[in-house]
Amino acid sequence: MARGKTRKKYSALVRSNMVIAFLGALLILAFSAVYLVSDYQRNLFAEQERLRALTSTVASRTQSIIGTVSVTLKMLDEWCARNPARDPRFDPEFNALIDVFRAQVKRKVDIKMVRNDGGIFFFPAKDVKPLADSSDREYVVAAKESPVRELYFSAPIVGRVTHKRQIPISYRVRPNAANALLFYATINFEDLDGEFADLLDFPECSIGIVRKDHTVLYRLPYSEHLVGKKISFTASPKAYDIIDVHNPGLTRRAIFYQELDGLPLYAMVADSYSRMRRAWLKTAALKSLFAIAILAGFLLLNARLIRLLARNDEMQRKLEIAARFDSLTGLKNRYYFFERISEEMERAKRLKNPVTLAIADIDHFKAVNDEYGHPAGDQALKEIAAIIDANVRAADIAGRIGGEEFAILFTDTSLAVAAEAAERIREATQGVSVENWKAGISVGLAQWRGEGESINGLLKRADDALYVAKNAGRNRVIAAED
Repeated sequence: MARGKTRKKYSALVRSNMVIAFLGALLILAFSAVYLVSDYQRNLFAEQERLRALTSTVASRTQSIIGTVSVTLKMLDEWCARNPARDPRFDPEFNALIDVFRAQVKRKVDIKMVRNDGGIFFFPAKDVKPLADSSDREYVVAAKESPVRELYFSAPIVGRVTHKRQIPISYRVRPNAANALLFYATINFEDLDGEFADLLDFPECSIGIVRKDHTVLYRLPYSEHLVGKKISFTASPKAYDIIDVHNPGLTRRAIFYQELDGLPLYAMVADSYSRMRRAWLKTAALKSLFAIAILAGFLLLNARLIRLLARNDEMQRKLEIAARFDSLTGLKNRYYFFERISEEMERAKRLKNPVTLAIADIDHFKAVNDEYGHPAGDQALKEIAAIIDANVRAADIAGRIGGEEFAILFTDTSLAVAAEAAERIREATQGVSVENWKAGISVGLAQWRGEGESINGLLKRADDALYVAKNAGRNRVIAAED
């Protein structure tokens, strides 16, 4: 009897210990997961802060150099304005200013002059003959074409005199005795390398100077695939983005950027996103290898589930778009258009608001497809649809209801106001052309008569007005009479 009680008591303890062990394991796993996630966030935040600080340093150094260049170029321009009869190429006072600048930048930047004919001169000039011709250079062409005088940051070049890779920064000057078009500073890549080399603390890290149009002006380490090319990133207030780089030898990058004060430039630092994650994995593995393995498995399954859900969501979104919108023009398709105007007319009944329907048809559209092919016709449809979309309000409803036929429901709009809007659209379409074909549209309008008129009735009156516009010579707006 005592033995049975003991066995039962022992079995109960075993079961209790198993439950406690299971719950303990769950608790440890939960704690480990929370710890690992928070540790990851802390490490990622630390990496981000490190790169932000590095970006700020790059920005500060770049700002210092270019700020000095900017001030100097404008000062030299002022000197020319004060001394229009003096030739800066051979003027001792002017060349003394150049020497002061060279000393300030420790000869890492030099200033040259370009005449109107494209000839390049160093300071001090040793001859009246230019050292090289630069009339085809980007910074010269831009200076001639720009309506304003401002600093221009050219894509990198290889100097025709120095044969060094450099960034030209030009400033168009006022006329002077030397017939100068502009002064420009050149920053050699090798000097920038020396300026930033001490900041590269990881082999996969890179430093760059990027123009506002996303053209890479400079990169350390140098990359033939990127320098002088445009990169894709999304400028946002957080000054941080992750991009997928498909160039050979490069991986997914986390980029940090900072806009330079008063300059159309970004200072940029990029690092391998996978390296940032690896830094955390190494420390986390030492702390809790078992927990990481379990958590990694869970995260993998979870990530797969998220991807599947995201894929499903994207498919649902695409299906919804396909069901409601015209795939060619992006406007509402015929089915969704009439669904929406049915809803809008019900609302107009309640509120007693006026609504006006416009039906537009492209004139002689068949000629485009017959003569130039369907791709040309599709392009014309897209351009005209874009014009319609740009000239209607958010509250209005625009759709493609046939091959070359469009419809617009102007909500809370009288016939007269809708006619003005339709006329603007018609005029805008005059700029659309394919080869020798010039676009034109005929538009018929009808204002809804109220609760006593059906959608079909409104549609017929607008369609009749369109028929009148076609018979009257096309390319016009005709409003139906009430």
